[in-house]
Amino acid sequence: MASQSSIPPYKRLFEINKLHSALKLTNNDFLKEVEMSIDKSILVTNRRQLRLPTILCGNKKTINIKNMNGSWEYGKGYTLVVPSNIQNWCVITIQNKGRNMISRNMMEDFVKMYIDCVRSHGIRISE
Repeated sequence: MASQSSIPPYKRLFEINKLHSALKLTNNDFLKEVEMSIDKSILVTNRRQLRLPTILCGNKKTINIKNMNGSWEYGKGYTLVVPSNIQNWCVITIQNKGRNMISRNMMEDFVKMYIDCVRSHGIRISE
């Protein structure tokens, strides 16, 4: 359920509109040739809004989730009761040379901060 709600609706709509413009679907010659058109307006449907969950954390604390623009936020400083376990993972940096290059030290610092953040939420992660 969390993966289904991980992209806020407003962001999903923005991305759809951006792709529609980038692909030039309004006046596309190929689509005209095959007598097809793609409407830019979004189909409106009746929906069911999911109830905000209450999450059980370590030390038997409960967290009431906040709905922030369509995404569920629970704040910092909580550890999950049944943590996930990340054993195999890696970091890949793809970049070109120039003034925006990320140094190896910067990347190592980022990875350390990432590991600390993940562990602070109760997730076990290998180094």
